Amino acid sequence: MPGIDGIETCREIMKLSPDSICIFMTGKFEKNNILKEAEFIDAGGKTYYLYKPFAIGELEEVIQKALSEKN
Repeated sequence: MPGIDGIETCREIMKLSPDSICIFMTGKFEKNNILKEAEFIDAGGKTYYLYKPFAIGELEEVIQKALSEKN
């Protein structure tokens, strides 16, 4: 995303719609993901481990889990 990262996107989404669920996804595992994850959670997001490439079933599972925990 040019000009904005996922953490800042999550912050902006949560400002506009605090009931939203932001899910952390990444293309690869790196050591600094742990720091990014902490920032993401601080921004109001929720962390579920979903690394690309992922199957549609994995995405559906993460979404269902996020929705069930929200309720």
